[in-house]
Amino acid sequence: MLKKKMAKTVILMGCTFLMMGATALAAPKPQQIMIEGGNNVMRVGKTMDLDSEILPGKAKVRDRNIIWTSSDPKVVKVLEKRDDDTKVKAMKTGDAVISVKIKNTKLKADFQITVQNKTKGVSVKKQEDKIDGYRKQYKKVFNNIKKTNVEADALTARQQYLNFERELDAIDRKADRLDDQIEDAYHEGKLSYSQMKSLERKLDKLEDYKDSIEDYLEDKYELINERYDD
Repeated sequence: MLKKKMAKTVILMGCTFLMMGATALAAPKPQQIMIEGGNNVMRVGKTMDLDSEILPGKAKVRDRNIIWTSSDPKVVKVLEKRDDDTKVKAMKTGDAVISVKIKNTKLKADFQITVQNKTKGVSVKKQEDKIDGYRKQYKKVFNNIKKTNVEADALTARQQYLNFERELDAIDRKADRLDDQIEDAYHEGKLSYSQMKSLERKLDKLEDYKDSIEDYLEDKYELINERYDD
């Protein structure tokens, strides 16, 4: 009799744990949906990716139940209408609101987009010429470093080193500003992605060249710098 009672108790406990486990594994219901990514300003003809985020993070919603719409498809067209993310395309100038909602719920999020006309492109050749110009400036400083004799007086030699360092830094700041301008031009639709990447590769090579000059400079004035670092 005792064994039967114990067996029933074990079975009841097992069922209880199974029910608790099922409850714990049940995904929570979605409470909020948001739109992530993208700019509020687009250029005619450009596309942009938008993503949805559903809270809480463990909430489960089928992709086909996530619905994207545009308040004015003639201005901004939704290319993927049922998915957790989408791509939109700017068709003509104007304003449009991109909305995402979860089917059979009241959960919804909006994202306003202003479409502007295409802007005049940036001349890639002019940007390349600027980068080549900075390289020539670096080379001029490099040649001066190589032909300059390190002064015997430590203080004078230290000043030589600092002067060369300032010249290199001045060119580097101009190259950094150009890098920022190139990135801005890409985001404004004035440069294509491939054009932007091509210019960035040239700037990376310019940076490598500057680093090699700095290494040479530091090696040449190593003893002087060690004295001042101590």
